[in-house]
Amino acid sequence: MPALRRKPREFIDFAGADGAVYDLHVPANSARWVISQSGWGMPLIEYITTRGPAQHGETVVDFFLRPRVIQLLVRQNYCDREAFWAGRSGLINALRPNRQIVSMGATPGTLRITLPDGSKRCLSAFVDSGPQFEPSALGKWDEHSFQEVLRFIAHDPVIFDPALNTHNFTQTLAQLVFPITFPITFGGFNETYSLTYTGTWAEYPTFVLNGPMSSPLIENATTGESIQILYDIPAGDSLTI
Repeated sequence: MPALRRKPREFIDFAGADGAVYDLHVPANSARWVISQSGWGMPLIEYITTRGPAQHGETVVDFFLRPRVIQLLVRQNYCDREAFWAGRSGLINALRPNRQIVSMGATPGTLRITLPDGSKRCLSAFVDSGPQFEPSALGKWDEHSFQEVLRFIAHDPVIFDPALNTHNFTQTLAQLVFPITFPITFGGFNETYSLTYTGTWAEYPTFVLNGPMSSPLIENATTGESIQILYDIPAGDSLTI
């Protein structure tokens, strides 16, 4: 008997800056679908050019990615009017713009798509326009459902994998063994970690240094570039680079 083939599943959700997650597309036996979507391809490109006094045309010196817009056509079905009104309220509550305002200023939410193989891709985005709840077309009874266009704008247009590659460097403490030789080093580490980056766009690491540390040095063994901290980090404090 042949093995049952598992149907691929795709999910789309939006997490506000406050962490509240709203499922926009869930399995097919549910009442919520993203019928169509656009904007997940290449973002718009802006080329920076220069031209000499007698030059024909222009010379490209650099380029930048422009913000991208993601547009989703979402449909939700309900069994009765009570559920319909509750669903409308839930969608507006999930997308309201004051979820994006935090103490340090406006912070984007995360639009996340889960692919059939289980991998995820994310985009940091703001809600550009939410549901308008236009009335149903004349002659069509659809009073337990709504179908709305949702627009999100990603000022940082780079789609990223949310899975982090992390590594902890552990400080080792020295033990006193007599007879001893001065000067004495009571603790520290000198460790090298190799990281293979498989992404397709430039990305940069985040370093968190937890004290106590004395003038820590971080060096890229491949390029020779380094970051030297010219002060001590006390115990209980941390520094994020």
